[in-house]
Amino acid sequence: MVTIDPPAHEAEHFSLRAQRYDLGQTAAETEEGLAAETVDGAAIGLFANIGRAIEAQDAVDHRLDGVGLFRTEYLFLNEPEAPTFEKHRAAYEGVARRLAGRPLVIRTLDLGGDKFPRFLDPHRAVNPMLGLRGLRFSLTEGRALFETQVRAILAVAASHRDVRILLPMVLGAADFSAARAIIEKLVRDEHLQERPKIGAMIETPAAVLTIHDILQLADFASIGTNDLTQFTLAADRNAFDAIEHHTVLHPAVLRAIKLVADAGEKAGKAIAVCGEAAANPAIAGLLIGLGIRQLSMSPAASSWVRQRIRTLDSREAETLAERALKCTDAECVRIAIAN
Repeated sequence: MVTIDPPAHEAEHFSLRAQRYDLGQTAAETEEGLAAETVDGAAIGLFANIGRAIEAQDAVDHRLDGVGLFRTEYLFLNEPEAPTFEKHRAAYEGVARRLAGRPLVIRTLDLGGDKFPRFLDPHRAVNPMLGLRGLRFSLTEGRALFETQVRAILAVAASHRDVRILLPMVLGAADFSAARAIIEKLVRDEHLQERPKIGAMIETPAAVLTIHDILQLADFASIGTNDLTQFTLAADRNAFDAIEHHTVLHPAVLRAIKLVADAGEKAGKAIAVCGEAAANPAIAGLLIGLGIRQLSMSPAASSWVRQRIRTLDSREAETLAERALKCTDAECVRIAIAN
């Protein structure tokens, strides 16, 4: 929102807000070298969400634990041709090299929805948000693209420690199993000693309701809060401003996150949140209370989240989460986390 020629009192008000923000940012950045640990000793993994190879340096600069989500489709959205094996490999190699051994989670192409490259225009769906997208696309019309990308990830994983594959828009054990079988075949074809860890993006009610089945097959899972909110509340993620209660704070979304976190604990599998909800310090505290121990976000937001974690008691966060889960609407949750 831009105000043209604001009155003096408004200009002064915003100037003071900017100064307070700058002071807060400076204070938060001084703690970037400290552990992301609650006051009662709960360790929280802080990871970066990135969309381009060069952004991996931001993860290093902000002292993050690695990259929890490399959104690879952003590398290719404006390209007239499908990315080659070499183009994929060079991008992932650049990130792995910058991370110097830190974990790198590469999400396979999540094409469809609001992310559709020029080279796939003939396949564009009438309703892209609910059409052929994510893993569904990779297992059908996008099979060749998927295999090319996986081969490039495997090539990088062979020479860099802790490179992982994350499958988007998983619906259940069947599609995850089919994708894992393709990956394992490519591992054998490339004569690799072992395959990278394979994780599932939990972004749909179907995945939440079958989470125990998925976790029998997956090595880890990441909750994508943007799409999970969209599909749980039956509202387009691009219409957030028009729909008052379309928010990750809706009790239905929070209960879904809690189901996944509990399933992960029972299965002994790591569960991360890689939607940008994790970038909000207050919401990050709520997620910790729900049982999440890995948060992935824009690197620029991480210093504020780290600062919040270091003032948080995880037991108090659990009590807050219990209250939030009993709420009947998002406004009730907002009030709870603001107090």
